[in-house]
Amino acid sequence: MEAPSCPVVFVVSGIPRSFRSAQLRHYFSQFTESGGFVCFHYRHRPERRGPDGKPVTFCCPVTVKPERAHSFRSMYHGKPWIDKEGNQVPGKCLIYKVRPAPKEDLQDFPYKTRREARLEAQKHTTDEEKQVTSKELLRMSEFNPPALMAQGNVGTTISTFLQLIRSCRLPPKLIPRLGLQFRRSRRRYGNVQYDYVGTEIAKQEEGVYTATGHEITEGGSIGSKVLKDEEDIVEEENIVEESQSDDVSIDLTTSKEEELPFMSK
Repeated sequence: MEAPSCPVVFVVSGIPRSFRSAQLRHYFSQFTESGGFVCFHYRHRPERRGPDGKPVTFCCPVTVKPERAHSFRSMYHGKPWIDKEGNQVPGKCLIYKVRPAPKEDLQDFPYKTRREARLEAQKHTTDEEKQVTSKELLRMSEFNPPALMAQGNVGTTISTFLQLIRSCRLPPKLIPRLGLQFRRSRRRYGNVQYDYVGTEIAKQEEGVYTATGHEITEGGSIGSKVLKDEEDIVEEENIVEESQSDDVSIDLTTSKEEELPFMSK
């Protein structure tokens, strides 16, 4: 039985092909900066391919603090993707909870990198799908980010990167690649709350916003432009280590439920 303090594993599905870690940091900014992620390290795992064989959407397994698991899914599941300009990108963000196989003697993760697939072919194995255990799951590259960003290229907070910059430990080239933007303010009292005597502040339900302040709603942000064809977005080429990541083919067509159970044979 999984301990209550263990991080909850989700799969963020339907990630647009044009998105990189910088775009995901922008989209999940509210959850990232509030410290909700244990690890979110985007490695470009394709989950579905088009007729031309090119990946259409990508996915990424992430871990979330157990007390934030419910809010994470409610904040983003089924919501449209929004870019930095506030435009809606085709597709929706889908959040699925992963339930590992109960047996610990099972074999590898069912989704293979090209290198892993070649090794499997050399062993003359015929299994098309294998199961995953908690131990095997945590060995994935998404859960083993560089030491400088222990919570991943998406899940690490701005304050952490700022500390690394001040201590001269963060390579300058990573700042634009991760889309890091640091707020500058000379206002000393702007954020100090003032309570007026005899007045009451109406409680409002907190919305979900991107880093640039665009609200993420099921119907989309008001005034936002819907991009009709993602092919119009020019893909970045040879960017950071993400472009060197393993190519893993993932099929989530059977995962329409909230959880993704890895069924035993």
